[in-house]
Amino acid sequence: MGNLYAIHGGESVFAIVKASSKKNAFDVYASNQMEDDKHIWEYISEFKINDCLLEEYKKTVRINQ
Repeated sequence: MGNLYAIHGGESVFAIVKASSKKNAFDVYASNQMEDDKHIWEYISEFKINDCLLEEYKKTVRINQ
């Protein structure tokens, strides 16, 4: 069972979230804000793919040097 935490981000942002810890409260808030935003999820997916490709490239370059 989680506790209730208040998120305050300036004059226009105030929310109450149920989370397992203070650290987890912002993650819960942020994921709820992004839940219906398909553009942000596409960006995150593309970022993960590009990051993986970059890591593979770095490994290949180190091996060939």
